[in-house]
Amino acid sequence: MSKGKLTDEQYQYVLSLNERYHSQKRDLADTVILLDGLESKKQRLIAESNITSEDLRKFQEEMYNQYGEIKINMQTGEYD
Repeated sequence: MSKGKLTDEQYQYVLSLNERYHSQKRDLADTVILLDGLESKKQRLIAESNITSEDLRKFQEEMYNQYGEIKINMQTGEYD
């Protein structure tokens, strides 16, 4: 195979394609890392929410045992 050289236009085009390809790969890698972090945060928030939900259920049960069926005004703390 003989050596040759691309035209300036061909060379600029292949450089542009190569840069675009590598830029997209970097963006994809950054996105995967970001998504992994978001997935970890989501799992942590789900676990924390489950704990808070259980705490709320227990507190509601305590209030029911102490006061019976009541409605609490969340702005004032008063109940009926």
